[in-house]
Amino acid sequence: MEHGVDTAWLVDHHTEDFTASYAVQHWLDVAAQQKTVAITLRELAPFDKRLGTTQQAYEKAFAGVVNRILDEGYQVIALSTCTGIDSYNKDDRMVALNLRQHISDPARYHVVMDELNDLEMGKILGACELTVGTRLHSAIISMNFSTPAIAINYEHKSAGIMQQLGLPEMAIDIRHLLDGSLQAMVADTLGQLPALNAQLNEAVSRERQAGMQMVQSVLERIGEVK
Repeated sequence: MEHGVDTAWLVDHHTEDFTASYAVQHWLDVAAQQKTVAITLRELAPFDKRLGTTQQAYEKAFAGVVNRILDEGYQVIALSTCTGIDSYNKDDRMVALNLRQHISDPARYHVVMDELNDLEMGKILGACELTVGTRLHSAIISMNFSTPAIAINYEHKSAGIMQQLGLPEMAIDIRHLLDGSLQAMVADTLGQLPALNAQLNEAVSRERQAGMQMVQSVLERIGEVK
């Protein structure tokens, strides 16, 4: 048994050979117009019961965070890692659209409706200053593309990943979202981006290295079994 890493760390950046689709280029252009924070949302069920909250309370609380980000002079792009394709019946885009009714300046709140792969999502997240993610996968992709991420922790996975990176303060318990205190935490984080970026780049480089070694080790073992 050996220590593994999430494979989202291993998404290659394709710096030399990436050609943005029309949709991706559109969002890169939007992000270039004004400082941008990305968010990811989700339908909380089945966790809502255990957390003692409701989808409505979660959405209102998240809208409060978005409004604070807008107050700080940023625009917000809502991305979705889970969309209603094939038999998957949860679509994060619907949650993002629902949020709009609570947003103070809807013109600066953009919901990405396009289907994106991990690389395309990484390119867009990489053009943002910060990601506030309910989906852990989005937080990892964001950090892999050099954008700090706050992971909202409703299970224990987010806390473990951030601990491993040496950034435990970037995993925030969902209670801090629901009681409103995440708003100030996000504003503080936006004020500390240069220091955070330096710390993040070092941590991500270590994690990617560990991931590559893990893959190498698995391949070697498969070779031995043959």
